[in-house]
Amino acid sequence: MKKIIGISTFMEDYNKYAERIEIPEMTEQNFKDVFLLVVSNENVREESEVDLEIFDVIANDNTMNIIMKQKENPNYQNQTNVFYAVVDNSVLKDNITIEIEHKE
Repeated sequence: MKKIIGISTFMEDYNKYAERIEIPEMTEQNFKDVFLLVVSNENVREESEVDLEIFDVIANDNTMNIIMKQKENPNYQNQTNVFYAVVDNSVLKDNITIEIEHKE
């Protein structure tokens, strides 16, 4: 899964994303505490990578870890390839990893 990550920490970037995808409404005031995280998938996905959601975003000293997970009762017809989350600024780091937790 080739992933593209977008991070919006101020209104100018947010407005660019809002023109292209459906995201939650935010104001300049929001960006004092949070940022908008957008993850997009460019490739065809395996069955275990359909109907995903951003499950958690955590950080250590220098890396933000995005954990994606398939929804509990996945809709295998859902081909959505853009995922977003509004995340606390405390986890924003220069290095980013994405992990997909597969069901067992």
